[in-house]
Amino acid sequence: MAFGEVAEGCPVEVRIRVVNDGKQPLELSVEGLPSCIAFRCEPAHLEPGGEGTLWFRAAADGSLPKGGFSHAVLLVGTGEERPSECSVRLTGRML
Repeated sequence: MAFGEVAEGCPVEVRIRVVNDGKQPLELSVEGLPSCIAFRCEPAHLEPGGEGTLWFRAAADGSLPKGGFSHAVLLVGTGEERPSECSVRLTGRML
């Protein structure tokens, strides 16, 4: 997922559409996310067959590393018999 160029004072959001194709309700969390990038899932709980949106917001307060950045994060799904996992790479460039 690419944030593109992030200018100081102009935060950037990217989003991913997700579908719960499991048989039980699902709640997503993220591991390994740096503090300069915020995460939320709407809705917070996805019913079987339900759709949602994952939002990632890159701070524009100077806390992102100058130049290019790349962070691998792990999306973890709970609520099923065994947790599901998926990795996402977040990239961008701070101006």
